[in-house]
Amino acid sequence: YYYTHTRKFPILIAEINNDLTAIPFLKLWDKESMVSDFNNIYYGVSSGKFTRKYLVTTNYKGIDYRIAYRDDDYKFLWSVYNNKLIISSTISGFQILIDKLKELE
Repeated sequence: YYYTHTRKFPILIAEINNDLTAIPFLKLWDKESMVSDFNNIYYGVSSGKFTRKYLVTTNYKGIDYRIAYRDDDYKFLWSVYNNKLIISSTISGFQILIDKLKELE
């Protein structure tokens, strides 16, 4: 569990052992209840509401991620990259993390 430099935007990172199993599960969870299940990630930092109840796919440097927008500058996004599940509440924090992970390759 990390915060960005401002300590305002939380980011979760989890190691994945088998992305062939994890990704289909995450996609199913995404369709069902992922956004509402992670609502507590914003506890104490955001009282905004999601602008829609579903996520859309976007791409950063060849890495797809799923994102939902809140009405107060916070986001909910998730991606799997380099055997890591990344869940972020900010696009810039996610992009910085991806850039750092790419440097380590």
